[in-house]
Amino acid sequence: MTTGLSWLCWQLVTFMVRFAHIGDPHLGSWNNHPDMRDYPLAAFREAIDVCINSGIDFIIISGDLFDTSIPSIDVIRSCFFQLRRCKENGMRVYAIPGSHDFSPTGKTILSVAEDAGLIVNVAKTSEEKDKIKLKFTEDKTGAKITGMIGRKSCLEKSSYEILDRGIENERGFKIFVFHSAIEKYRPVHMKEMDAIPLELFPKNFDYYAGGHVHHRFEQQESGYGTIAFPGALFPTSFDELEKCAPGFYIVRYDEKEKKLDLQWFDLSVSGVKSFRIDAEKKTAKQVEKEIKEQIEKTNIKDNIILLRVEGLLQSGLPSDIDFKAIISKAMARGARTVKRSISRLATKEFEEVSIVPDISIDELEKKIIEEHLDKIKFSTLSKDQLSAMVFDMMNVFKEEKIEGETNTVYDERIKANAKKVLGL
Repeated sequence: MTTGLSWLCWQLVTFMVRFAHIGDPHLGSWNNHPDMRDYPLAAFREAIDVCINSGIDFIIISGDLFDTSIPSIDVIRSCFFQLRRCKENGMRVYAIPGSHDFSPTGKTILSVAEDAGLIVNVAKTSEEKDKIKLKFTEDKTGAKITGMIGRKSCLEKSSYEILDRGIENERGFKIFVFHSAIEKYRPVHMKEMDAIPLELFPKNFDYYAGGHVHHRFEQQESGYGTIAFPGALFPTSFDELEKCAPGFYIVRYDEKEKKLDLQWFDLSVSGVKSFRIDAEKKTAKQVEKEIKEQIEKTNIKDNIILLRVEGLLQSGLPSDIDFKAIISKAMARGARTVKRSISRLATKEFEEVSIVPDISIDELEKKIIEEHLDKIKFSTLSKDQLSAMVFDMMNVFKEEKIEGETNTVYDERIKANAKKVLGL
């Protein structure tokens, strides 16, 4: 976290533009885990606190403000309250739909927030002569902002391929907001993630505000400018809790020197303690004992506890490990909650069952679609178009009932959205 003194020294310099770059808040991402539900909202609230106290000009959210296109009422209320605080403090919030809060029907809570004057969707485009033309939104500071939506499995790539490059000649301080991985800068541990070649991105922007990649990264690129990914505002999975430092950027643009400076703000709303247990050639009871001993000798107060157990048990089943007793011990010692990963834990009794690495839901969906795509007969569509349609249909059928919505109304809404995707 930035110290008060260093922040004061930084503020003494006069800048034309000061803005926050927040990536992937994924509000509602832990809604199926009551013990974790409040953390994404707490991180978002703290980020807004920092922005207001810092007196920045505006905020950019580079996709996936919400974890789904239709989040729960409680999540919407909490988010809108924070967005209203921004508005009351004179800070506009610019955002784009990401792969999670995008909807092929166009009906998302982002649209509601924009209609309420709480955010501005800067992914505004028009189609002219088989080209996609980006439209700028100009902030009161003079900054010109535009962007592209993000979709699952990088389906937005086809739009990048037909971008009108005239936008590269626009003068002024320009920001391009996007929600896609870039092939050249894809993290080593994310090599399987779909990505877009850097050459498809429009050139001559001062700042490229990236989202989708939950891994912090910044790079100066000749012909482009500063490319930055702040990562997720709060980890969205067990793996990310282990590896990722949540936070966001505050960016300063020096008009006199034409220089950008990025400052990172750590938003660790909770401490995390990880325990990795090697179960190879051990019994289930030995593993249970080892976990309890490690918890006993470690200061875990006010921390989220992560238990990763992997290997081939010599005897016993994973279910023989009394995780309920382990969790009770951890909570008694002051842990906030306990999460476990046993996807790489196997037993000799079932040695023929393969141990597979952790895989995200998005990656699993992609693999399933790829395996079965050739079985779908739809002669009027290309393979890419068919893949996009399948993803869109999956997203439609994932939509949950809205609070107070009857079964009949819900059914009709899903049917209408499905027909829209199919062009019926």
